[in-house]
Amino acid sequence: MNVQLNFAFHFFMVFLLILSDANIYVPLEYDEEAIPGEAGIDYPNFRNVPNTSFTCSSQEHPGLYADTEAQCQAFHICQEDGRQDSFLCPNGTVFNQQYFVCDWWYNFSCDHADRFYSLNAFIYELPESTKYAK
Repeated sequence: MNVQLNFAFHFFMVFLLILSDANIYVPLEYDEEAIPGEAGIDYPNFRNVPNTSFTCSSQEHPGLYADTEAQCQAFHICQEDGRQDSFLCPNGTVFNQQYFVCDWWYNFSCDHADRFYSLNAFIYELPESTKYAK
């Protein structure tokens, strides 16, 4: 019983340590082994969401938007009330505006992201078959 409690305590402490240090540094060579291409050349490699000129107030619809100034590694969720929440896709991935997911950098060209911004109009729309009859 003591061994189980001791293990549980240590496991819990390690878990808290991991949660408390969101900026744990992982050397770039770990990414180089797992991700095809070269960071900073083939795909962006931000540690934090960069400041860009993107604003939700300039978008026609609430939804999810790739930030082309951040080479699509950053994306923003524009809420119906105008609030903007910003996120980074993991290293080696970019926000695929066509499917609203982080995807491998070689599967989506950030140059085409704004062509798919209009898809956000459908996120909050109910399909015809589920609309309530009046």
